[in-house]
Amino acid sequence: MREVVSRIVELLAEFREEGDEFVGIVVGLPSHLDGRPHEQRFRVGAIAKGLEERTGLSVKFQDERLTSVEAEQRLMVRERDWRKRKPRLDAAAAAVILQDHLDSCGGQEMSECNEETGVNFKDCEAAKGLSGIRKRTNREKV
Repeated sequence: MREVVSRIVELLAEFREEGDEFVGIVVGLPSHLDGRPHEQRFRVGAIAKGLEERTGLSVKFQDERLTSVEAEQRLMVRERDWRKRKPRLDAAAAAVILQDHLDSCGGQEMSECNEETGVNFKDCEAAKGLSGIRKRTNREKV
C-alpha cells in the first residue's frame, strides 16, 4: 500500500509542478451491490489515510457501486468494439465516481461537502461502521 500512496503522491507533485492545484482527493469506496462492505474497503481506507497524511489534502470517499457499468455504457456510445473500450474502462469509471461526488456536493467546497454524500475517514477502521451510502438507482444515461 505504501507503494500506491507514494506513486500517487509523486503524480500529484508532477501535476503541481505543471501549475495544477488540488483541494482534495476523491476515492471510490468499494461495496457489494447490497451495501455490504467489500473486502477491498479496508485496503482502500488504509491508502486513503496514507494519502491524507502525506498530502495534507482532505480525502473523501464516494460510493463506486455500478460505476463500471455506467462507464461501460457511456463508452459503448462511441465505440462498439469492447476490446477497444476495455483499456479506458477504469479511467471512465473514475470519472463517473468524481462526477457523482461533485454532483452530490451541490457546488460546495470539498471540505464542506455533507458527510451523507461522501465519507471522510480519519481512521481506516471507521470503514467498519459505514452504512447507508446512497445506492444508485435509475442513473441518467448520457
